[in-house]
Amino acid sequence: MDFARLLNVLLFMTVADSQILTASNDHHPELPKVIFHPISQYKPRGTVKISCKTNDERSESIQYTRDGVPLSPTSDPRITYGTDNTVTITGLDYRQDDGEYRCIVTNNRGKIQSLKKVLKVKTLGSFSNGFQFTDTPIRKDVVIGRSFVLQCPKLSYNFPQNILWGTVPQNGKPILLADTKERYRMSNGDLLFTHVTEQDLKDVNDLIGGISCINYHNGLYVQSVKFNLKRVTAFDDNFAPSFLESISSTNDAYEGEKFKFKCSAGGRPTPKVTWFGPRGEIDNLNPDYQISLPENILTIPAAYPRLAGNYRCVVKNSQGTRQSEGKLVIKSFPKWKKKLKDETVDENSQITLKVDAIGSGILAYDWFKNGQPIDRTNSTYKVNGNSLTVKNIRKSDFGFIQAFVNNGQQEISSTAFLNVKGAEIPSARKLKKEKKFYEFYILIGIASIILLALVVFVLYIHLKDRNTETEEQQTS
Repeated sequence: MDFARLLNVLLFMTVADSQILTASNDHHPELPKVIFHPISQYKPRGTVKISCKTNDERSESIQYTRDGVPLSPTSDPRITYGTDNTVTITGLDYRQDDGEYRCIVTNNRGKIQSLKKVLKVKTLGSFSNGFQFTDTPIRKDVVIGRSFVLQCPKLSYNFPQNILWGTVPQNGKPILLADTKERYRMSNGDLLFTHVTEQDLKDVNDLIGGISCINYHNGLYVQSVKFNLKRVTAFDDNFAPSFLESISSTNDAYEGEKFKFKCSAGGRPTPKVTWFGPRGEIDNLNPDYQISLPENILTIPAAYPRLAGNYRCVVKNSQGTRQSEGKLVIKSFPKWKKKLKDETVDENSQITLKVDAIGSGILAYDWFKNGQPIDRTNSTYKVNGNSLTVKNIRKSDFGFIQAFVNNGQQEISSTAFLNVKGAEIPSARKLKKEKKFYEFYILIGIASIILLALVVFVLYIHLKDRNTETEEQQTS
């Protein structure tokens, strides 16, 4: 009786396991999910490591792309893939390596793309012919007592831009022209004199024969031709302020990001600058703002909607007052109002997948299937902005669909699985194989138990017969 119950339990387990495995075939496979996307990086010359983490790195492979082109160690020996699913690029060169990077994650269930991130290589660049350090020094005529701007020559590549004024002698240690209340660097790197003084001429011309515009970063530098100042005439009268750098009429800032207003003016006496915002006058005691002197830059460390509105820069001296005014608009990054959801469809049918996003600026949508851009020349797929229509669906159309939206500042994505009835997805094939092995071992287990039970039963009968014979002998 107990043996029969054991057989029934084992048979029930076999049937139940078979049903569970069969039911699993009706579910779509687990998405190879990116849990850590590449991050935007700004690196000096040297080496960069780009990483992308997934939900199950043991069974997934990761391929990296730059501007849509796979990064291949075969075509570029500077590229190395690590065992930790990272990629390393040595000998960084902005002409080759600046761009948008993605990782493509693949497992036996499908393929998806990560969000794209930017890599920019920090390079000092060079000045054009006629403005290089070895060229003949350039003399600038100035009027004592009047405003003057000494412009920094353009660089071939100026990321990052950290402009200084001075000179770099042969020992490599820069000697800088100090900023003063009347003389300072503007936000674009040019050197502003609110009104030129005799002391300015002395400071500039006595600094080892003149000053250069220097782009300096991490001990590396490139300097322009030297400039000298020559006095042509002088005025000792005072004059009213005039703007040399003013606020734009409309200014856009993205929520949570840093933003700067610039305001520079010439005049004699040197004008005083006062800032006003939506709630009145601004000073450095206000935690929402920072005022840099003598450059007169108003910085908003983190722009939020409550800081939107009109801003004014008022410059004033004894000869008059000027003001510059502009509006600050706080923009938002893209957010989903409607995401993709998993869909199951019949073969030869049609379906339209649609997403909806909100955000500032122009929202551009991109569609991917199994990690690759949708082929818009394929008549089966029709992309119309935020919607994708799949016509005459075949079994081969199953897979992961991704929608990306970008407003030029940030990108977000939504992913779903399109299942076609009757399509045998990779995970289902794997489950069938696992099911066969599983059932095989269960049957072996049942057979072993039955055999063991038979052996025990035979031994039991044998021992019982021997006991009976012994009892009969004792009785006789």
